[in-house]
Amino acid sequence: MKKRICIIAGSVVLAAALAFGAWYCYIPDFSELIEPQTQFAAEFFRNEQLCDAFFQNHMMSQQDEIYTNFMETEQKGDLATGHDVLSESYGLLMLRAVYKNDRAMFDRCNRYLQTNLWNGDILSWRKNSRSGECSSVNAAVDDLRIIQALILGYDTWQDKALYRQARKMAGKLYRHNVQDGYFIDTYDANSHLKVENATLCYQNLYAFRLLGKMDFRWNKVYENALVLLQEGYLGDTVPLYQTRKNLPADTYETEEINSIESLLTVLHLAEVGEVQPRTLEWLKQQVADGVLFSRYDKESGTAATDFQSTAAYAISAIIGAKIGDGLLYQKAVQRMNLYQVREETDEIFGAYGDASSKVVYSFDNLYALLAFCY
Repeated sequence: MKKRICIIAGSVVLAAALAFGAWYCYIPDFSELIEPQTQFAAEFFRNEQLCDAFFQNHMMSQQDEIYTNFMETEQKGDLATGHDVLSESYGLLMLRAVYKNDRAMFDRCNRYLQTNLWNGDILSWRKNSRSGECSSVNAAVDDLRIIQALILGYDTWQDKALYRQARKMAGKLYRHNVQDGYFIDTYDANSHLKVENATLCYQNLYAFRLLGKMDFRWNKVYENALVLLQEGYLGDTVPLYQTRKNLPADTYETEEINSIESLLTVLHLAEVGEVQPRTLEWLKQQVADGVLFSRYDKESGTAATDFQSTAAYAISAIIGAKIGDGLLYQKAVQRMNLYQVREETDEIFGAYGDASSKVVYSFDNLYALLAFCY
């Protein structure tokens, strides 16, 4: 799987640099989105301000560690808990920083990554808050999102250092997490073992397109991923997606539909214009009725829980933004905002979380902050 990095002649590099402007055609056009009404816009801005203030004051340390949860908790094996630091969080916040043109926040996140999670070969998916040790395993989906943020950061600020960093990290990611043209989940730098699953919500089609402009090999990854997602559609009765494909066995695997994972798959398809109309119809109805539950039976489509989440509505809002559906966007944000703590005397005032238990996840709040960017 290892590829030798070749030194390209200066003329070829110059030609590639001149062709670099081709990236612009893949930058989403947010200007076509339907603007919310004035009353909603004012509330929208207030919600965003409160969440952003809480997040920066309580979910980030002075050393720019982003906590998994507001409350420090006991360690639970390989699960991320408490004040563990995840590469996932930095990719999400870096994307928001690009969309908000916040170079200072972008650089804070990038510096932390480079100093603490990047070892020159892989990005560790987690830094343990108790031991301070970083996992030897990466999470390919999070690496990919960070590289996407670097590319978009280059496009926004025209800083060639970001382009060089993205290219270097993308080369390592391809070496470790692409197998026979398929994007696979994880790589362990110590054991050199790879999990030969292709989880569908990891297949960030838009990011693959961007990377294809840097390295043509990613074009095949894009093609394979698109087919993987299209064939993982469960059907019009349950218009969501399989969880993963076991590549050696050539079979899809889904125990139960996780709505966040399935919605991320829908988002990836929406970003490249390949989303199923029936899926959008279903999603709009669930959001309008306020019944977007966290898990569904894959056969019947009935809800397997009554639990709902901030992130599911936030991702739904982003899908609405990507397809230019202002009504879906507005309704999803309004549903999302029901989970924001608005009692000013509460210690988690402004957060999307549970006021009684004080459980506040960075994942929920970062997706809410991303949703506010559109």
